[in-house]
Amino acid sequence: FVSFPCENERPGSMMVSPSKMFAWGANTHGQLGTGDTTDRFEPEYIEGVNVSVVTGGGRHSVHTDVTYFRLGFKYASFPGVDVYTCGSNSAGQVGRENFPLHFQKIGMESKYPVASVICGWDFTFVLQSDGGLFAFGSNAHNQLLCNDIRRISKPIRASLPTVRCVAAGLRHVVAISASNEVLLWGSNHRGQLGTTASKTIKNGPVCLKLDTSQGCPVTCSSGAYHSVILTDAGFVFIIGELRYFGEDGNVIIRSSSGDLPAYMFTPDSFGGRPIVQTASGWSNVLALTALFVHFSSHFYTELWFDYFAADTGVLFTWGRSDLGQLGRPHLSDCHSGSPRIPEFDPFPGRVSFGDDDGSVTRIVDIRAGAEHSLAVDSDGDLWTWGWNEHGMCGIPKNAISESVSLDCSGGIKHCPCVIQPSRVNLLPLSTCQGLRPATTRLIGAGYGHSFAYVV
Repeated sequence: FVSFPCENERPGSMMVSPSKMFAWGANTHGQLGTGDTTDRFEPEYIEGVNVSVVTGGGRHSVHTDVTYFRLGFKYASFPGVDVYTCGSNSAGQVGRENFPLHFQKIGMESKYPVASVICGWDFTFVLQSDGGLFAFGSNAHNQLLCNDIRRISKPIRASLPTVRCVAAGLRHVVAISASNEVLLWGSNHRGQLGTTASKTIKNGPVCLKLDTSQGCPVTCSSGAYHSVILTDAGFVFIIGELRYFGEDGNVIIRSSSGDLPAYMFTPDSFGGRPIVQTASGWSNVLALTALFVHFSSHFYTELWFDYFAADTGVLFTWGRSDLGQLGRPHLSDCHSGSPRIPEFDPFPGRVSFGDDDGSVTRIVDIRAGAEHSLAVDSDGDLWTWGWNEHGMCGIPKNAISESVSLDCSGGIKHCPCVIQPSRVNLLPLSTCQGLRPATTRLIGAGYGHSFAYVV
């Protein structure tokens, strides 16, 4: 990031950024880092937190630190080596013995900057810039690749080759190695790993072999029981449980445990443009397109550099939709003044961000919780949609329809949802020149909570 410091700051000095992190949503285990266990329906400022990556699991949260250095009249941020956690520690997922209600630093024997942090329901991974992977938390389904150990409360290095991307579902994990292999391990109770061989894979990861004509895998995301693989040619593959994506699959992928059905979506599914980023809710997928992007498969940070160089982005969603997860409701008959939404849509559809007036909203970053999503546009505005029972969308109760009628499984239920993208109101920042609007630069999502880092 870059920003403009006050005039009395000296070039070449370490500095405290005027940036702020906000948190909101479910907080019953202190996962927001606010020091208490009360849900937040609107964004709340978290004191003294600077982050380069932030994310969350079912009831815990993790972020990495960032260092700011003055460069002339601006300053730049550099990823740090420290990791901070808070929230539930029922399975060791915060990397210490206590249950912190504020973000606290954990012990990491690492000299490399942290590239990413990844959370499953109750386990955590820390990916370093050298491709090394540290793990801690629940290992009840071999999520941490440590046979016969049910929990690990301090970070240990995972027994894996160098990896460049990792994603975690409820109890399974998908990774892409530096040699372009797709690796899956952990629970297979719902076919998450694409094999019927065993409910839990204990003999090392399942290795997928994609057809090279569709490109090399560059990044991945994971839902509760499915995984998404994105190639450098813009092809999207979904493997695992496919019930909300059409059930049977349209291609067969070879793996080390046998052939498995999958869904493949070509760039034609997204208006002819390749996908540059995906995110997965529990049972839905988000895919972001761009017009002019050069992919690099050498290391995932290069992919992010190229992604942010894109000058436009269009968001597509598909999968389960009964809680407004897709952000593009096809409203059917209305009952009692409330809209109804179909249970799922297996086909990608474009999401509208209030641009019915002819303007174009360009999306530059996306995240997904269990049943809610976040997106940032090129102006730095933050948008959210989906399930909002615990305030995870950051939209006040009086600003949305609190009783949305949802047509699911043959019946009607009423849930607090934000059924289409809505802007989140973030408090302005105080600078030496006075107050100015907050610009969102980084977002993160836990299963039922959200984060935004603004400048």
